[in-house]
Amino acid sequence: MPGLKIRLTPPHNPFWPSSRLVWALMIAVASLLSVSPAQAQYKVCFPSTTWFGGVPQVDGKVIGDNGWSGAFRYVFGNGSTTPFAVVQGVRDGSNNLYLSFEGESLPSLNSGSTPDQSTVVVITFDFRASGGNLQRVSVRPVISSPVIQTNPASITGVDSGPVKFWLGTADGLGHATWSGTGSPAPSWLLTPNNQVGYLQQPSGDYHWFLEMKLPITSNATPGAGITLPTSGTFGLYVGVFRVVTGQYQESWWPPTTAAYENGCTSPASCFPDTQTPDPGPLGATNWGTATIAAPSCKGVSVQSQANEIFTNNNPNSFICLNNNTAPHCTSTTPNVFNVNVENTTVDGNGTGQSAPNVEATFFIANFGLQSMWDPSQWTKISVTHNPTSPVTLNPNTTVANGNPTKLSTDSWFPVQPNASLYDPVTGHPHQCIMVTLDSTTGNVDFINSAAFQNMDFVTASKFERAAEINAKGYPARPDNPDGSHNTDQVFDLQVLSNAEVLNPGQAAAVAIQQGANAREGKRIVSQLTWTVHGCRHTGRFFNDGERKIELCDPVGAFGYVIRHVGKAAVEDWSLRFTGPGLERVSGQPNTYRIHVPKDGVATVTTYAEPQEVGPSVGGKVAVFLDAGAGIPHGTFSNAFNTGFSVNAGVEYIATSHFSVEGIFGYHHFPVKAIAGGAGAALNLYQFSGNGKFYLNSSGPLRPFVNAGIGGYDFTPGGGTHFGGNVGAGVLREFGPHWGLQGSYNFHTVNTPGAATKFSTIQGGIRFVF
Repeated sequence: MPGLKIRLTPPHNPFWPSSRLVWALMIAVASLLSVSPAQAQYKVCFPSTTWFGGVPQVDGKVIGDNGWSGAFRYVFGNGSTTPFAVVQGVRDGSNNLYLSFEGESLPSLNSGSTPDQSTVVVITFDFRASGGNLQRVSVRPVISSPVIQTNPASITGVDSGPVKFWLGTADGLGHATWSGTGSPAPSWLLTPNNQVGYLQQPSGDYHWFLEMKLPITSNATPGAGITLPTSGTFGLYVGVFRVVTGQYQESWWPPTTAAYENGCTSPASCFPDTQTPDPGPLGATNWGTATIAAPSCKGVSVQSQANEIFTNNNPNSFICLNNNTAPHCTSTTPNVFNVNVENTTVDGNGTGQSAPNVEATFFIANFGLQSMWDPSQWTKISVTHNPTSPVTLNPNTTVANGNPTKLSTDSWFPVQPNASLYDPVTGHPHQCIMVTLDSTTGNVDFINSAAFQNMDFVTASKFERAAEINAKGYPARPDNPDGSHNTDQVFDLQVLSNAEVLNPGQAAAVAIQQGANAREGKRIVSQLTWTVHGCRHTGRFFNDGERKIELCDPVGAFGYVIRHVGKAAVEDWSLRFTGPGLERVSGQPNTYRIHVPKDGVATVTTYAEPQEVGPSVGGKVAVFLDAGAGIPHGTFSNAFNTGFSVNAGVEYIATSHFSVEGIFGYHHFPVKAIAGGAGAALNLYQFSGNGKFYLNSSGPLRPFVNAGIGGYDFTPGGGTHFGGNVGAGVLREFGPHWGLQGSYNFHTVNTPGAATKFSTIQGGIRFVF
C-alpha cells in the first residue's frame, strides 16, 4: 500500500488449544493493499532538530541515530511488517535539510554484475509558489560490492553511487522542462554530505540506508544548495526505484496515480531519474506540499494494523456472522465498527488546533492483493452512519496520550447473500477492513487518511488461509513483439520469512496481549513472521544506461504472524504455499509467479502446522514395534523361503532431524523342501544400533533414511556373526505422541563362505514419551 505506515499487530484471541503437555497458540494476522483515497491532501513538514536535540550524523547509520528523533517519517507501506521504502526529513538551526532513505525487503545487494546498482532515489522540488523554479536530485545508493553488515551498529558509511542534479521550469499547465544532463553534481551533494550503509537483518533480508545533507539557501545558483523558502510551502516529489530480482519496483510520494512513473515500451531513452511526472499547474499540483515553516505542521491521521480499527466484540478483531456465532456472539452482540483517529494539528506557533467535521467511512474486502487504484474491489459496509457523523477533533488527541477520538458506525450483521462471503467454510474467513477519513467542510491536513486492519473470523490450531490475487482494474499489458495481445496479468510473489524465539519479556507481553493465563508467560513463545510481497509485470521498461529493466508495479503484500507457545522452542516451521498455476521462478530464491486472466481473481493458500519435535512434543525417547516380511536373497534364498519379521526397539531423539535406535529383531525363514530330505527352519536374532535421519523436522509425514551395524545370531547351530543394514521409510505422526511407520531395510551378514543377505519390509507403531 504505497504511502501508508504499517504496523502489523496480532489481533486479540482467546483460543489457546491445549493438551496435558503442550499449550499452543497460532495467530494469523494479515493486511492487504488497495486504493489510496481519491481526495487525500498530501502534506509533509520538516521539523527542526532544535525541538529534540542533536543533528543527524551523515554516516549511513540511520538506525539508532537520535538526530532523526521527531523527524518527518513516511513509510511506503504494503500491508505488512516489511515495507518497501522509508523516507525521513528534518532540518537543523543552521539552514541544512537532512534526508534519509531506506530500501527495505530486498532479496540481494550483491551488486557486482547484477543490476542492483541501478537502484535510484529521485527527489524533486517545486519552488514556484515562492518565485523560484524546479530542482531535481537523483542518487544511486547501491554501489558495486557493498560491505554488508549484520548489526546496525557496525554499519560504515561510504560514498553513494552517481549523483545528478537538474534545474527546471514549468509552463502555465505545469509541464516541466529540465535543463542539462544532470551532471556534474554540485559539491554539496557529494562527500561528506551523501553517505550510504548496508545491512542484512534477518538473514536473507537486505537493506540500504542513504543519508543526505542539503544546504538551504535563498540563492538559486546550483552550487549554493536547495532553495527552500523559509515560510510558506513548496512542492515535493520523491520516487524510490528498488531493484528486486532484476526488476524495478517503484515507491513514490505522494501516493497518487498522477505521480506514478509508467516506464516505456521502447526504453532506449527512458530513464527513471528523468521521467519525473509533471508537477501540474500551480495551486493544483500533482506533487505533495511541504514546508519548513516553524515549528511544524502536523495533522489528522489513522494507523494501520495497530488495532486502532476494531469491533465491539471479544476479541475486538472478530466480526459476527450472526447473533449465534459462538462463542463470540450473542443476541446482544453488535458488529459496531470503530476507528481511533488522531489529531496533532498545530498552527505556526506550535499551538494545537481543532480539526473540523472529520468523518470515517468503513469498507470490507477479501484478504490478499487487490488492485491499487480500483475502488470497486472494496465494498462499503451497508450500515447506518457509514460514513460516521462528522466530529470536530480536539487538539492533541492521540493514541500515545490516551485520548484519540473514536468514530463509530451503527451495529451490523452481514445478510445473505453477503454472509456467505465471510463464512469460514464456504467463503473467505480472513477479511480486511479499510477506513478512509475526510472532512465535510475541508481545511483539514491529513497526514494519513486511510488505514487497514485485518479481521479474524476463525481460529484453529492448524493454520490455513487463502488469499486473493486480484487482476481487476489494471490496464492491459502491452502487446508482444509479434503483435499478439496479452490477455492476462502476471504477478511475482516474493516470500520473506523470519523465525525467532521471543525472550521472556516478549513472551509475557504476548500472554498479556492475548488475554491468556499468566502461566503462559513461563512457556517458550516461538514466532514466525511470513510475508508475501507482490508486484505486477507491466511490460514497460526503464533504461539504466547499460540495460533495460522491466517495471514491476508493486501491488502490496500480505502475511501472517504465527505464534506457538509450548515447553520448548519450535526448531522448524512446516509451511506450504500453493495455488492453481503458482510456480517457482527459476534462479530467484523464494519467488513465485502466477498468471491471472485479465479482470480475474486467483487464489493462493498458505498452510502452517508448527509441530514441536523432541522435547517440545512428548520427550526425547520413543519405543516402537514393527512387523512384516523377511525376504531372503542370493544363495540364502536357495535354501529358505520368505518368512516373517518382527522388530522392537528404543529410539533416542537427539535433534529434530537425527536419532539413534537400539533394535532387537526376530526374523523367521521357513526351509525349502530339498530332494532326499528336509532341513530345519532358520531363526535369525538381530541386535543392532541404528542411526536415523529424518528429511524434515516436523509435519505429519516425515520420510527418513537409516543405517546400522550389529550382531546376528543364527539358530539352530549357526553362531553369531557381524552384519549391517541400510534402509528408508516414512513416519506418519498423529499428534505429539503416537505415530505409524513403514520401512524397508536390506541386511547383509558376514557368514563363512557367502554372505547372508535378506530384506525386511515392515510396518508398525511408535510412541514418544
